[in-house]
Amino acid sequence: MRLDRPDRDGRVTFEIADKTDRLDILVNNAARGVMTQQLAKKGVDLRMAQNHMGHIVLTSHLLPLLRKTASQGNTVRIVNLASNAHESASKDTKSESIEESKKGYGPMAQYGRSKLAAILYSRYLAHHLTSTHPNMLANATHPSIVETRRSSEHIK
Repeated sequence: MRLDRPDRDGRVTFEIADKTDRLDILVNNAARGVMTQQLAKKGVDLRMAQNHMGHIVLTSHLLPLLRKTASQGNTVRIVNLASNAHESASKDTKSESIEESKKGYGPMAQYGRSKLAAILYSRYLAHHLTSTHPNMLANATHPSIVETRRSSEHIK
């Protein structure tokens, strides 16, 4: 089942759980690129909201189904699309508060910060899930650079 646009309140995850008894792989690939700064409704940087927080919400809602699949002896994979642009995150990034997420680091640094969060989240998942389910794998990967309208026209 492919999930292109999950709704914001998580209903789609419950629909998935109702329609299937297993989930072997989850690829978190939704992303907002290097664009001008915009804030989501709750005041968080939109890149961080889309590139990281949305993945946490989706994954969290699907964890019971992922764990069930792993408990049946299957290998389960969670893949978070990150980027080597994480290296452009500001060195003083702390991620301690919503206010800090509003700091104007600049488009590339903010994008890098959201991708650094994806890597750290993958490490967190790998550590915590593997301790109870050794056949659950969580990874982050750099997908390479793909030229799209977003990467060629929408970057300002």
